[in-house]
Amino acid sequence: MNIGIRRITCVMGLVFWCVSASAAPDANPSARPLTFSDAISRALDRNPGLRVFAYRQRALGGRRDTAALRPAPELQFELQDFGGTGSARGFDRAEATLALSQVIELGGKRDARVGVVDARQRAVAIQEKAQELDVLASVARRFYAVAAADERLAVAKRASELARDALRGVNRRVNAARAPRAEAARAKAALARAQLNRADAERELETALLRLAALWNMPKPDFETIRSDLYAVGAPGEFDVLAERIEANPDFLQFTAESRIRQAELRLAQSQTHSNISLRAGVKRLEDTSDTALVFGASVPLFSPSRAEGAIAEAEARGEAVGAERRAMLLDTRARLFSLYQARAQAIETVATLQDQIIPQQEQALSEIRRGYDRGRYSYLERVTARRELIDAERALIGAAERAHRLRADIESLTAEPLPGGDGRIEFNSNIQYPESP
Repeated sequence: MNIGIRRITCVMGLVFWCVSASAAPDANPSARPLTFSDAISRALDRNPGLRVFAYRQRALGGRRDTAALRPAPELQFELQDFGGTGSARGFDRAEATLALSQVIELGGKRDARVGVVDARQRAVAIQEKAQELDVLASVARRFYAVAAADERLAVAKRASELARDALRGVNRRVNAARAPRAEAARAKAALARAQLNRADAERELETALLRLAALWNMPKPDFETIRSDLYAVGAPGEFDVLAERIEANPDFLQFTAESRIRQAELRLAQSQTHSNISLRAGVKRLEDTSDTALVFGASVPLFSPSRAEGAIAEAEARGEAVGAERRAMLLDTRARLFSLYQARAQAIETVATLQDQIIPQQEQALSEIRRGYDRGRYSYLERVTARRELIDAERALIGAAERAHRLRADIESLTAEPLPGGDGRIEFNSNIQYPESP
């Protein structure tokens, strides 16, 4: 049966960003920003975890060839009535038989064996799709971890400049004898802390770049920056629509594949109720008369139906267990999806509130305090507090945006479908042709 699972494309709906192509290729690849599409392509082509499936399919292909073989014929030689006593001494009365025997399988055993392997091949193909989906989600998480680290570095740089500007303002007031020297010492310490935070942000960005490149088995990134819009987080969408897509997830398709494996195993067990027939034909030579004669024989195992009952009962129980596991997982996955949906909606709301209300107000407050500080209208503590509140809000914005993208990746991993509103999208409907049962 052809299961309609289409290949996951290189563009995933975990992002909201605009990709603009360069007019000409850059001579230095590391100077060109890495796009999300580039990251997806590299991961699908080079991720070590995806390569193992080709070997699994090759192994199953060999197993299928073996399962399709009929029982091999046997050549038998038998020598009787020699080396005894009396008239049986020596080879004078020996009888030599040369025969060819063949087992004839009944009950469709060969087709049942092949059917089990075919079902396992389909299951491995679906497992590969599930692994690809996991890789795509990992790319999205790490890609936006890089974007967030880059934004945190930008915030750290702004914080350092604000601290430097504050130190200049404090020095002016101290030199004019309008502020105590202790304020200058505090401002210098604040600048040193801001510079330390900037160094930490630089190291965080380097680590995030390295973790992203590791997804395509590259020990050192060949890019320095990425192109993304961290703050384009989209809309939550409708939960009921998302919930309807759960069963398109490869994890649930694996239950279908597993069910087919159990059905194939059941057919194989049922085929054992039919006894095989062994046929034997050959030529016998009678040494004492120098005559030859034909021999023929047949054998059939007894009690085959009763001996297969245990295997049939086991196969039936294992098949029923697959359905129960699927129902339990469906309920658990729906609950998990709802939790992710709620968390993402909260993250999107946080991004909007910080961008539209909190940060603009804090920027305005800091600007007013900076102007009023030189005139003595505000204290150094008020200036430091306003600066810290603004930086904290900007960091909170970065965290909320990164969380929204990470949750989007988690949701799309469960639904194997894009959330509405993104430029990127996931297409989980490739043209894979699954092996047909003979």
